[in-house]
Amino acid sequence: MGVRQLAEQIDYPEAKLYSISLGRVKRLKDELVERILARYPQYSRTWLLTGEGPMCSDGAKYPYSAAEISPEPSSTKGMACKMLRCILTDLGLEVKQLADELDYPASKLYDIQRGRTKQLKNELVGRILAHYPQYSRTWLLTGEGAMHTQRLPSECSTNIQMQDRSGVRPAPVGTGTLIEGQYVVPEFIAAGAEVMLRLSGNALAPKYSNGDILACRRVYEMTFIQWGKVYVIETQQGIIVRHIFEHPTAPDQFLCRSDNSAYPPFAIPLTEIRSLYIVLGAIVLE
Repeated sequence: MGVRQLAEQIDYPEAKLYSISLGRVKRLKDELVERILARYPQYSRTWLLTGEGPMCSDGAKYPYSAAEISPEPSSTKGMACKMLRCILTDLGLEVKQLADELDYPASKLYDIQRGRTKQLKNELVGRILAHYPQYSRTWLLTGEGAMHTQRLPSECSTNIQMQDRSGVRPAPVGTGTLIEGQYVVPEFIAAGAEVMLRLSGNALAPKYSNGDILACRRVYEMTFIQWGKVYVIETQQGIIVRHIFEHPTAPDQFLCRSDNSAYPPFAIPLTEIRSLYIVLGAIVLE
């Protein structure tokens, strides 16, 4: 079961579980523990709260100890671990299930999960691509570029047809609005652009100005945020376009900044983000 599936099972914000999986939260909150126990009563309350004692209240044994399967802070792990986590979450699989699908030793995948392997081996990459061709070979080998070779929604053609998606409300002045029509820009297509957005206002001036058209690709995993990059943030209130930075004190929030000093920075809780898009480039108007 991946993070998304667990969040659905216990009716808990997915973003908060991602923060825990990244090591940004040192202990489980009481609310989360209660939700886990309500759905999965076999787990020990003491173990969930302190990490001490057996994982299960009935003493059931597992093939791996709690120390072996507990997530470590992301700073202690290699890129291979982060990529494996993204793949498991994307596919909704556990390590053992993925090993069975790939006909690959589960022990080697567990080593990657624990941060003992810094880079995916060519053999493993080949097996992943043979079963799941949607993933990018470059991303699997280097961690660079898009995770998927193509992840366009069904209503978008490969020449990037722009539509108002996901019931996005018109954005207030100073942010931006999604535009309809078609833009055929080969470089944007190659980079995996999914939508175009016409920027309103000058919050990002001089980098981007009022009327510029931004090419955006959706971010499906919040575990790979490129701090300092410009993102399009879809919220209940509309669309916000800002640089995103890691919040210094609140791991469940993003710090948003503009390039224009007239627009002060602000924090936005991850739970308020409906979808997130990274800006790949722009058509700049003179």
